[in-house]
Amino acid sequence: MGTTYGQHSIGDTVVAISSVLPQSITVSGAVNGSSIDRLPRKIPLTCLLHQSVGTISGSPTALTISTVLQHSPDGTSWQNYLAPNLSGNQAVLPNLTAANTENSLSIDLSSAMRFIRAVTTVNLSGATSAIVQADIMIAGEPNIAAV
Repeated sequence: MGTTYGQHSIGDTVVAISSVLPQSITVSGAVNGSSIDRLPRKIPLTCLLHQSVGTISGSPTALTISTVLQHSPDGTSWQNYLAPNLSGNQAVLPNLTAANTENSLSIDLSSAMRFIRAVTTVNLSGATSAIVQADIMIAGEPNIAAV
């Protein structure tokens, strides 16, 4: 039988939230994700920002999908988050340019404000639609000691 180091499971410290729900995008532009209040989750200090693109319809000559993490003190006034752990500090995922692809980025939230959200920007040149989604996995409750 293994040794138990604490009473917490990964489910106690990691929460996956869809900020930009899966949807078909038919016009180029930005999709503002749902606001995530970090306070009820004891102000997690890290997150994993994830984006994916599924099926693309039409004949795209160019397609770019990129997601940025934003933060806010009140859930209404937003700005791009500058993460201390990233070169250039921008919490932006690299562009996706093909169907059925995804990527993610680990982000230090130690200087983030209370609310966070994902904003996904889609550029559809020649395509009629693309299925996109952006998720945020938050973790790192400050009151749980590392083992």
